[in-house]
Amino acid sequence: MAGACSPRFPQPTDARAIFARWIAVDPSGTCNPERLYIDNAASPFHFNTQSSLENWKVSNIDSAEIAEGALEIQGLGPEAEVRFLDSFDASLFSVLEVSVKRFGKGRLTVAWLSDHGSGELSIDTNTATGNDVQLFSFKVGRHPTWTGRISRLRLLPKSVSNNTIRILSVKRVTREVNLDEVAAVAATGVRVEFNADARPAIPALPGRKSTLSLEEIPQGASLSFATAVDSTARSSWSLSIEVEEPGKLPQTVWTEKLSPGGSSQKWAEYDLALDQFAGKDRLIHLVTSGPQPRGGLAWWADPRVEAPSEKRRVNVIVILLDTLRADRMSAYGAPISTTPFLKRWISSNGVLFENVVAPAPWTLPAHASLFSGLDAVRHGVNHHMQAPDSLHFLAEHLRKAGYTTAAVTGGGILRPHYGFAQGFDSFAYWGSQDSVDELEHGLRLASDFLKKSENLPFFLFLHTYEIHYPHRRRQPFFDQLVSEQRATFPQGKVKMLPPKIKNLVSEGNTFTFLATGEKQWSSPLNPDEKRTVRTMYDSAIAYTDAELAGFFETISRLKLRENTLIIVTSDHGEALGEDDRAGHSYLDDYNLMVPLMLEIPGHKGAGTRISRQVRLIDLMPTILDVTGIPVPPDLDGQSLLPLIESPESDFPNEAWAYAASSNRGLALRTDNRTKVTFNDAAWQRLWGQSTETVLQGNSGIAAGTASETPDPSRFRKTVTDMLDRDFAGTRIFMTNTSDGILRGDLTGVWDQRSRVKSPAADCRCIRWTRSGGRFELGPKESLSLFISNGKREDGGISGEYLSENGTMTPLLINLDHGIPTEPVEYILDGSSWRTGQFLPSTPDNQGVSIRIWSTGPPLGPENETPLGGEALSQLQALGYLH
Repeated sequence: MAGACSPRFPQPTDARAIFARWIAVDPSGTCNPERLYIDNAASPFHFNTQSSLENWKVSNIDSAEIAEGALEIQGLGPEAEVRFLDSFDASLFSVLEVSVKRFGKGRLTVAWLSDHGSGELSIDTNTATGNDVQLFSFKVGRHPTWTGRISRLRLLPKSVSNNTIRILSVKRVTREVNLDEVAAVAATGVRVEFNADARPAIPALPGRKSTLSLEEIPQGASLSFATAVDSTARSSWSLSIEVEEPGKLPQTVWTEKLSPGGSSQKWAEYDLALDQFAGKDRLIHLVTSGPQPRGGLAWWADPRVEAPSEKRRVNVIVILLDTLRADRMSAYGAPISTTPFLKRWISSNGVLFENVVAPAPWTLPAHASLFSGLDAVRHGVNHHMQAPDSLHFLAEHLRKAGYTTAAVTGGGILRPHYGFAQGFDSFAYWGSQDSVDELEHGLRLASDFLKKSENLPFFLFLHTYEIHYPHRRRQPFFDQLVSEQRATFPQGKVKMLPPKIKNLVSEGNTFTFLATGEKQWSSPLNPDEKRTVRTMYDSAIAYTDAELAGFFETISRLKLRENTLIIVTSDHGEALGEDDRAGHSYLDDYNLMVPLMLEIPGHKGAGTRISRQVRLIDLMPTILDVTGIPVPPDLDGQSLLPLIESPESDFPNEAWAYAASSNRGLALRTDNRTKVTFNDAAWQRLWGQSTETVLQGNSGIAAGTASETPDPSRFRKTVTDMLDRDFAGTRIFMTNTSDGILRGDLTGVWDQRSRVKSPAADCRCIRWTRSGGRFELGPKESLSLFISNGKREDGGISGEYLSENGTMTPLLINLDHGIPTEPVEYILDGSSWRTGQFLPSTPDNQGVSIRIWSTGPPLGPENETPLGGEALSQLQALGYLH
């Protein structure tokens, strides 16, 4: 690909490079940090007798009694609490586990008062009321104020269904270090998080040196690293840096004492000059002295040697404004002034793509595509899950090429939990559900990173939820935008209602509005209320635009503009009352058409607007192309540089989008002229539903009309070929060439309405019932099913084969050991089933077989680790969970 291997951009002097790393390979998927600890539980408090209340006091409730082995509390008021009566040393335990009868929707909080201040942790639940037990695990030891003497410990149930909670037990757990597991990752590293900043790190183990051997240390070299200590640690250590000439005694050049506790737990950063050792071979040791770790560990984060470089690489800044529609930006022709700064910037300095198609209508799969260059069907990350480390993300390519990489995100789906920290030296995120100050905080962190890294080749990914729900009136921008419109804007509050499921499809979110002075929320919104919501959304765009103006000034002041590729884009759009909808998950253009603006070093293409249809998946190969890093040959995206150089260049004219989790299927947009949707859900009611839209103009939003096409044959082969080629997940192919009937039920994760897809289910032989997914193959019928990625080890089939003479043969397939990547076949042979790979036909083979295998990126064992506490609260505030 042109430009992929040789830079064609200015190369200023005064550059540095990363000369060597201790952690050469990104450790994102090598270890779950929880494995590094062993939990030891003290005797729990069981609430099964009246005497079990001796250590506790219940306040601000209607009644409390011991019943059926639980402390049943009724009439929970806003101040209700269960308080532990004794004080204790915080080091006695680091985890508090509260076991309750499942109570439905609500929140349980643990709060305390210590010598170092107050603290609290909360966990929400939305699970339907039932009789099972729910465990709330509060990792109190990680909180900075959980230290010294705890004088007051309280349990606070809030907003609990029926104002009743039944507490079974409270267990105190002490966390100890699993030294065997720690030793196993001492060389490879693990991703460790402090103060909402996850970094690749290696444990600081007493008695064990971590050594880097360098041949001829360059002039001007320095050692960059960070340190931190777990708040759960009950030891103190001395960390030091030693430099050794082979054959001589090492020389200590830096030392620091690390102790747990204090008012904050965060990475302390250091930059140590190595000039005195320049030109010589040396061993550099990271040394830890002190007792064996108890309760927690000390850490070295991303230690590396930096040195001057003769060549300066092109830097990369990607600014992703989550949920930003192209058509709401004045830079894209919106009639009100939402982006005056970005409009001025791009018209003078950059390239604007007028028609950019997102690969999916919500954050998780869209970011997986943006970082991988793959369509959503192909990477398989289409439900609430972690992106597997087997996907190779943009930051990994840049880090391997010697870039320092940093992400600053709004949290939520962009937390390290979801797998997007792969390849980043630092992954900082906004951890609170209150997003009012999120953008300001993120820009401050991003600016700090630029100041530290201005002489290094760097990649900065800056993400914000500022424009995302919850919508607010950003002032003075809201009033300014109102003054530009001659219309009515009612005062009031807006909320987003959770989606309803109709005919197996998520109908999506809707808005409800509470006008000032009224008591009743109204939905759907009237035209004036919709206009208010849209202007609230627009005011967030205008606020973001103004904040970015200051950030661009920082970039210019640091003299980075001439050598930095700057990109402004979004992951998907937003429904703002169209079709009475809110939010995202739809295949309509208000969810799929996003902005894309690039400033390329050397003013390449400056002031150009390109109307050719492109895709968000083209961003990764474009960045690699500009930075001179080879573009992997198996991506779905292509570099946009040829289009920038010549807008008539050959370029793919098709763009796919996938809405798997909402069961809406696929959309194929062709040459910005037509868009066809096709529902690939396997169920009789859905499969093959199709629409075709004729597009008009280059506005970024479809201006044509949609026509229902009950016969999907025109689009069927295209969809079938694409799914057969690219679908990531579990594949099941059943065939029945006999005169009997094969029927059964899908079980486990396969029995979920939004996960079961089919490229060709026109046999109409699978349907959704109250008990789940059921199939029935008559004589000479076959069925191909695809299961969207989930826990691949949790699926199966339960059914039977009924022969033409009435004989029944049971069928039971339970793949609890994982799904193979090569097809495993189940063949009915006489009165039993044979299983294996590529089974030969036999005279007794009755012509009934089932083949099962998996394709796409393999999932790791941790890919559905549950979230808790503030993370769940933030996802709820953003509208992802209800």
